[in-house]
Amino acid sequence: SCTAAKGELEGLKEKEGVLTQFDDVKENASRYRGVFVDTLANGEKVYVTYEGTTTIEKGQMQSFSDAWSITDGTGKFKGAKGKGTCKGKFNPDGSFTFACAGNYARAK
Repeated sequence: SCTAAKGELEGLKEKEGVLTQFDDVKENASRYRGVFVDTLANGEKVYVTYEGTTTIEKGQMQSFSDAWSITDGTGKFKGAKGKGTCKGKFNPDGSFTFACAGNYARAK
């Protein structure tokens, strides 16, 4: 799980997220895929699938990039669809920071 430092969807601040991820690590890289549930300040949720790669140097994860797709949501995000990308880096303490960009549309 993680807590959002910033970010919002349609004026609703992102509050926290929970993810389940599977990694295939080989030498200095890994491929991963997972599901992310983004909870907004009002309790609504956005469901996201993603997959990407991580670079590893001297046994430490360095950076990552992935592509994501919104598959659904709750409340006004029910039926939402979208896609985009994220890029990030790992910090020496094991935490990481990242930024994502993309587009989505709510169901009509």
